[in-house]
Amino acid sequence: MKQMELTARLKQIADMVPQGFSVADIGTDHGYLPIYLVVKGISPCVLACDLRPGPLERAKAHVREYGLEEQIRCRLSDGLEGVMSGEASVVVMAGIGGHLCSDLLLQESQREKNILPTLKALLLQPQSDLAVVRHTVHGVGFGIEKEAMLEDRGKRYTVLFCRPGNEAYAHELEYQYGKKLIEAKDPILQQELLERRRTVEGLLEQIRQGEKCGSAACAARCGELEQERQEIEEVLRRWT
Repeated sequence: MKQMELTARLKQIADMVPQGFSVADIGTDHGYLPIYLVVKGISPCVLACDLRPGPLERAKAHVREYGLEEQIRCRLSDGLEGVMSGEASVVVMAGIGGHLCSDLLLQESQREKNILPTLKALLLQPQSDLAVVRHTVHGVGFGIEKEAMLEDRGKRYTVLFCRPGNEAYAHELEYQYGKKLIEAKDPILQQELLERRRTVEGLLEQIRQGEKCGSAACAARCGELEQERQEIEEVLRRWT
């Protein structure tokens, strides 16, 4: 059997999957994560789910290549609709937009045969709108136990490891930037905040030097940017 190599993004997710639990990989694409989880002995069985027939066929071909048809079942599924209660203890959603990730969780929470209460963990890696996802995680009955940030091929990614439980953050900034990342003084988050602060300060300077600086629209935009700058400063103080 040939070696299965994952991108740094997928490897981070695989490293956070609890040992010995069945997994449903939602939006599996090529099926690389399920194959890795089984080959490495992390998970005994995996559901590789995708909404699109094309990627699912590619995943099936890769599963056959590794001879893992017994341990990995490829299934056409719109979100979690194709996953039955008891088939998975851990659900992975990676590489999708934050609003889509949030919508899929909310849709499942309202389904008659909702599997969320049966899960041991959620592993989420949204591409955007992390604050929306964090709010939704809390809204569907999960707490965020851990977050990890990483860089992979010029992009930054955040992975959320969530367990069942009641949790709510006291401050919106904790939803925006990640309470666990702030508490851990994550160096990648710090770098991202420093870069964003420079961008905001540059935009403020550009607007204030512009011809329409006195307009109401300009004043409103400056107010938004100044508020964001102050929020970033507040979060960055946690590193001092």
